[in-house]
Amino acid sequence: MAVFLRRSTSLHTDIPEKRLPRPLPRVPLLALLFTVVTGVAFGQDALALSSGAATQGGTIALSLSLTSPAGSEPAAIQWTLTYDAGEVASIAAVAGASASAADETIVCYSSAGSYTCMVAGMNDAIIQNGVVAVINLTMASSAATTTVSVTEVAGATAAADPISMTGTSGTITLPAAAAVAAAPAEVIGDFDGNGHPDLVWQNSNGTAVLWYMGGADGSTNLSSTYLSGPEPGWHIVAVADLDGNGHPDLIWQYTDGSVVVWYMGGAGGSTLLSYKYLSGPEPGWRLAAVADLDGNGHPDLIWQYTDGSVVVWYMGGTDGSTLLSWKYLSGPEPGWLVKAAADLDGNGHPDLIWQYTDGSLTGWYMGGTDGSTLLSWKYLSGPEPGWLVVAAAELAGNGHPDLIWQYIDGSVVVWYMGGTDGSTLLSSKYLAGPTPGWIVAAM
Repeated sequence: MAVFLRRSTSLHTDIPEKRLPRPLPRVPLLALLFTVVTGVAFGQDALALSSGAATQGGTIALSLSLTSPAGSEPAAIQWTLTYDAGEVASIAAVAGASASAADETIVCYSSAGSYTCMVAGMNDAIIQNGVVAVINLTMASSAATTTVSVTEVAGATAAADPISMTGTSGTITLPAAAAVAAAPAEVIGDFDGNGHPDLVWQNSNGTAVLWYMGGADGSTNLSSTYLSGPEPGWHIVAVADLDGNGHPDLIWQYTDGSVVVWYMGGAGGSTLLSYKYLSGPEPGWRLAAVADLDGNGHPDLIWQYTDGSVVVWYMGGTDGSTLLSWKYLSGPEPGWLVKAAADLDGNGHPDLIWQYTDGSLTGWYMGGTDGSTLLSWKYLSGPEPGWLVVAAAELAGNGHPDLIWQYIDGSVVVWYMGGTDGSTLLSSKYLAGPTPGWIVAAM
């Protein structure tokens, strides 16, 4: 690890906390046929758009029908349909039976949320009452019930005299979009997939045992199984799903600093499928935590040197074993140890949980593009003599990681955490009484 350049950072440094415009004015299409003279009209004609039912992503055809009193039949008509562009994916129109019978043609152009059409011909034929146009609409995949308004309606006789016209809107009814159930969030450390993280114990001889946890608050030991026999010189330092198979993998570190991952699987997640070296010897460096800082879907390795300096290895590759890059998270921090990494404040980046030699606990709230930026910090606990934080995991399912403490006699307690930034102690509970010779290696 000598390749890492160090920088100095104090543990408790203060952190300074309608429509789219058209490029040219629009000229009504019927201006080519007549000039509207205010107050001049032969009758009150009307265009009415039918209503109907459609489905999200489906199509629907609506009829635009003309009703005009005798002596006020138009030879040309113009209208504009307006609609919510977020609900309608596309729109088109074809001449209806009445327009076709008069040998009229239809011309349309569109802009965002509106569709203007004109029906006219080169003859003196009038348009009889009936369907002037058929409007074909394709609905957006997330569309809801919506209205299509008929506006800016104008008509003209064969002599180009204006006809006063009104428009009536149509409604497209869609079924309520089915609620899409959110995929359950992955619970880190959950070997059997029951939604509760499980306790990994290791004996002083290296033997590893898994406690499957459950119950309303995740504090009930449901059953247990062996993960490993004696492994002299090797210590489980973390659990994390490196290969993305849905089962946490065991991260081991040897006394010389070498790190190996055991890829786990099987019905209860307790079967060793394969293993791989993540690092050769790293004298003076311990693997302090494993968490996905940069959000690429692969947990990253957080290392701490004997002087307290902290570095992250950003990991990737098919099975999460490839070192992509690295970065300093902190310079020397004498007396402080990184004990866990978990997203206390729910900003999507794991936060660093530090413990001092007197048992005091501090949280570094992290952020930034790659999760390496210290945004702020906060005390989580005052001195707790004889107690060590051994893990941070969400037992209660309230969205905030809980703190797992172990006493020098082996007793284990959970602090259920909450509050806006996850720093508030809500309650506590024993998970295990004294267990001489056994430590909680991970959760």
